[in-house]
Amino acid sequence: MLEILSTALFGNWERVLRIVVSALVMYPIIILSIRLSGKRSTSQMNGFDWIVTVALGSITGSAILLKDVPIVDALTASSVLLLMQWSLTKGTRHSQTIADIVKSEPRMLFSEGEFLDRALSDERVHKSEIIAAIRTAGYASLSQIKWVILETDAKLSIIPKTPKSTSDDTAVEKVVGYSVRNAREAA
Repeated sequence: MLEILSTALFGNWERVLRIVVSALVMYPIIILSIRLSGKRSTSQMNGFDWIVTVALGSITGSAILLKDVPIVDALTASSVLLLMQWSLTKGTRHSQTIADIVKSEPRMLFSEGEFLDRALSDERVHKSEIIAAIRTAGYASLSQIKWVILETDAKLSIIPKTPKSTSDDTAVEKVVGYSVRNAREAA
């Protein structure tokens, strides 16, 4: 009975040892690979960064737990993904066409006291999420907020109204839903 329980829980000690060795090999190599590929691999993620991160986790887990996935295969797959991510991010820096295909634009969701319902619907964001983000940013009233922008990494940026209005809106000029004319009319 003890042998059946041991086999059911552990499989066998050889398998457990293989998992330990695989983890000890994979862990430092993945850390080194991520360091070499840059901060982007672990930073605020857009869609394609997220995909690579999830895939790396899956590949690493498979190599550690599954005896049918050799470490070299997992390292090759991880390296190819990191190389593709590096190439794509390099491509987006040098080609606006690639950037337009891969990256989303920031989007105005709240402007000058009004929720932009079409933008909220398109981006699948609820008003309560915006209100929560405003509270998290330390504001008690919507009247204190000039804009709320959904950034490309899915974070909400809260831009407060300031007593000294400036005409320099360069940080928001490329946000979908922002227009210089509307901003000047509101000022």
